[in-house]
Amino acid sequence: MSVPGSGKGPARRPRGPKPFRHLVLLLDYREPGHVLVDLKPATVQPLAWKLLLYLAESAGSVVPYGELYEVLWGDTVVEMNQLSYQKNAVLSAISKVAPGRRDIILTFPKIGFMLDLSPREVLIVPSQIVRYASPSLHARP
Repeated sequence: MSVPGSGKGPARRPRGPKPFRHLVLLLDYREPGHVLVDLKPATVQPLAWKLLLYLAESAGSVVPYGELYEVLWGDTVVEMNQLSYQKNAVLSAISKVAPGRRDIILTFPKIGFMLDLSPREVLIVPSQIVRYASPSLHARP
């Protein structure tokens, strides 16, 4: 808003830091299977989503294979390649909406997986915020 006769242009809002400018990954505990990657909605199968959520909770840290098997399958015996299959399912879903994020999960042979993001690049929030951020994420066909 300008003041008549003052010679000044419109008033400008002060610019502060943008709190989500570093946000890469957004997950919703109450909406399993839904994720925002670079603010683009993606859908991930239930076990793959659970893997991504668990890795997101430890973003930037290596999570051992044994811990991941326990979280995903508990006492159920599964083939060793199932963890890699779930990782590839996550990467496939993510790369469809954000091709530059194809390598977001790193593999440390004989050790575990790591979500290659810093904790400030990951946000795990209630579903109301996700709905506000991206209504198309929850649209039903």
